Formats: sequence, structure tokens, C-alpha cells
Amino acid sequence: MSYTRVTNEERRLICDWLQDGKCSREIARLLKSAASAVMREVVRNTGGLIRRLYPKNESFAAIGEADLRRIDMFLNDRPLKCLGWKTPREVMDAFLAAAA
Repeated sequence: MSYTRVTNEERRLICDWLQDGKCSREIARLLKSAASAVMREVVRNTGGLIRRLYPKNESFAAIGEADLRRIDMFLNDRPLKCLGWKTPREVMDAFLAAAA
């Protein structure tokens, strides 16, 4: 699957839309099919990763704070090739440090 790069202008638009209270579904609709396809794939992949911890026969109704932290650590502390083998948490921390 090929991913489309988001330009700086599109990032500014997304930030503006988020500040205006638009939800991710509205943003995906505004970005049209390319971004929607990428978003669908991201959601599908993330769901598959969560299902590694909680198979389909298990309910999410009983998930507590500790389970949510486990999911958070599992998703955000995995090095990703698209991030230069950094973790999403490292990238976000660097971004927030640069913005401060």
C-alpha cells in the first residue's frame, strides 16, 4: 500500500479543523479518498494490534485503567520503520519539546 504524504498546508488545515471542533471523520471526509484510505488502513492495523492482546472472543466491557495502560504501552512503545525505528512516544516527546 502506498501512503500519501501530508503537506504542511494540509497539516495547518487539520490543526485548524481540530481547533474548530471537527471530528476525525469530518477531517477524513474533507481530505477525500486518499486520506480516508490511509485512515482506514491505520484503524485496521491498530485494531489488529489490539486484538493480539485481546482476542475477538474477549469483551472490551471489562477493560480497566491497567489494561488501557498496557494497550498504550504496546502501541506507543514499539519502534516503527516509518519513524526511522523510533517509537511513537519518542517522536511525540521530541515534537512537544520542540513546540515548547
